[in-house]
Amino acid sequence: MHDDASHGAELMMMNALIRANLGIDPSSLKPIEYAEAYGQAIWLEGFRLKNQAEMLVAMFGGKKNV
Repeated sequence: MHDDASHGAELMMMNALIRANLGIDPSSLKPIEYAEAYGQAIWLEGFRLKNQAEMLVAMFGGKKNV
């Protein structure tokens, strides 16, 4: 079970992902819009990290595990 502090930290991270990846203010969103924006931000973050990992493998060699 989450306590208030960890819930607050989790909400802060979710808001940061939405702001950074989508450039919108999460506090202006309705709950369903927030959920959709968070899903999109998570997908975009994963897409970027996968591409970055592939680029680093291409630059420095090594085994590709992505």
